[in-house]
Amino acid sequence: MTRGNWLRSFREPMDASVRLVCFPHAGGAASAYFKLAQQLPPQIHVLSVQYPGREDRWAEPRAARLSSLAEAVAEELDRHPGPYALFGHSMGAVVAYETARRIEAGGGGARLGELFVSAHLPPSDLHGARTAVRLGEPELRRRLSLLGGTGHAVLSDPDLAELYLPILKADYAALNAYTWVPGDRLRTPLTVLAGAADPLVRPAQTYGWRDLTDGPFDQHVFPGGHFYLHEALPAVARLLSTRLTALSSGTGRQTGAPS
Repeated sequence: MTRGNWLRSFREPMDASVRLVCFPHAGGAASAYFKLAQQLPPQIHVLSVQYPGREDRWAEPRAARLSSLAEAVAEELDRHPGPYALFGHSMGAVVAYETARRIEAGGGGARLGELFVSAHLPPSDLHGARTAVRLGEPELRRRLSLLGGTGHAVLSDPDLAELYLPILKADYAALNAYTWVPGDRLRTPLTVLAGAADPLVRPAQTYGWRDLTDGPFDQHVFPGGHFYLHEALPAVARLLSTRLTALSSGTGRQTGAPS
């Protein structure tokens, strides 16, 4: 099932009362959230964002700016009233955050209930804390080897690597070009997820996300590295299921409440 050109669904919703919109990591595609969708109960409809230039959008130009991704997804969500929650992993955390900002600023049809950000520094800290990723193939291969995950596994197949590396390079170029613009804090509740052994983002570095929302904030650390989602998937699914079930019943954390 396809919603517009941006959202993919892996199963038909059965009386779904809340939607979880998931944003992939650099080099990732909508299918990265297939297993998560299977772990969540049917009343939670998982919609995965399909960035251009991969999978069924292979022929489209890849995005040069993360802001253009956020603008397009926010526009799409405004046509499908919520409640919604957003979940973004790694680069997807930044795109999800920027989408949340646009939803709140736009005042359209989308009703945002919670933002989940995973395995990424707060965007407000990037300028001083992140060194731009070099985009040559040797550097990208070394980075994938460090981080693990499916991208690293793909490199063992030369044909797949030839397809995958240009996608990854384009995503990192967009991430390197991203600059956080100060503005209003979110009103949406914000939850940070992190891997205890992430070699790229230490859990303590993610706590600064609390300064980007006036809503409730908390942090959850799971065993594993940058792609802890693979090994900790059942625990992550339990957390999301609890939060989203509460959101659908109207008993979720209140937007704009003190943190």
